[in-house]
Amino acid sequence: MEKSSIMDGIRRNDLDDRIRTRTLRGAFPFAKSAMALILLVGLPSFASGQAWYSGASVGSDGTVYGWGVTNMPGAPPHMYHYNYVSGTLTSPNGREDTAANNAPDYIRIDVSLPFDPNDTGIYSMVSVSSVYCTGAAAWIVWQAASQAQTSNATGSVRLQFQDPRSSTLAFAVPPYCAAANLGLKGCTTGWWWQSEIQGQVSDDASKWIGSQVASYSGSWTIIVNGSPTTVPISGSSNPDNTGTVQVSVDKKHIYWLDAPGLINTGTPQILSFTVVYQVTSRITELIANGSMNWCVKIVATQGANGPVLDTVNSKSGQGAVCSTF
Repeated sequence: MEKSSIMDGIRRNDLDDRIRTRTLRGAFPFAKSAMALILLVGLPSFASGQAWYSGASVGSDGTVYGWGVTNMPGAPPHMYHYNYVSGTLTSPNGREDTAANNAPDYIRIDVSLPFDPNDTGIYSMVSVSSVYCTGAAAWIVWQAASQAQTSNATGSVRLQFQDPRSSTLAFAVPPYCAAANLGLKGCTTGWWWQSEIQGQVSDDASKWIGSQVASYSGSWTIIVNGSPTTVPISGSSNPDNTGTVQVSVDKKHIYWLDAPGLINTGTPQILSFTVVYQVTSRITELIANGSMNWCVKIVATQGANGPVLDTVNSKSGQGAVCSTF
């Protein structure tokens, strides 16, 4: 807001107060100096952060709330303070809600953004405050900024592809090949990379929720009309069910199991295959989140009694290495 337009509003709305203030200054020659002294003495307490500030919080439904306050009352009838504040709440993806207002002595604005599962992270509230003093006929605060952020609860995700594992969760047998072991597995029911997802959080893991997005691509050689035929395969699961999760005793970790691979139903008859799974595992607590991209490549060559896992060319990884699979 321009200074000229603000002052015009003050002149229009508060003419009587301004006249009274000027009359007071005319009757007492030292009033202006005294008021300036009062302002100088008072400013240190305002600078402590109580006069203008911002805030942010997260509701139980994931709605993010922000507010901005200017709180610098005057000393009527000799000195009136007009408080102004404007502010914007911004999400990690750039969504915004903005408000502005003004009033004598105290003003607060409130803004909010609804929960969006695709827009999680730290939200920022920035406010700008100004205060006009009629006694001094001047802006004693001009565009003072304050900022607040939502809770900085954090979470991270990592993968365990080989024993030892950290949870006591068990794989279902069948279709998986082993109830308690991690790693590349092959049996009559299929070929899998049994893995454990491990989430670590800064607060209480029981408040966090796990989710996944998964896709696969590759090819297999199968029997079609009595002849070996190589066919491309691909698909996705969005979201991929995490199944049962387990929270550690100290409530700093959350675990679940996953086993990307191919189930062997006998139809079609599989001779060999190469399949790559790309998975993103995520943990979320309202707007806080942590995630990890991970991947497995399972290769099986043709054997006398069906596909045989190729332990040399099969591999697993997480993070940037997945772009090379």
